[in-house]
Amino acid sequence: MSINRELKPYSWYKQHVLIGAKEQRLPKRYIEIFNRG
Repeated sequence: MSINRELKPYSWYKQHVLIGAKEQRLPKRYIEIFNRG
């Protein structure tokens, strides 16, 4: 199985992950990097 780098996650999924990262108080730097991707 190979990973298709052209596929992008759904916007609702990215939002879900971002909310979880903030709730778990992950470092701001990590969240900034996530937002760029």
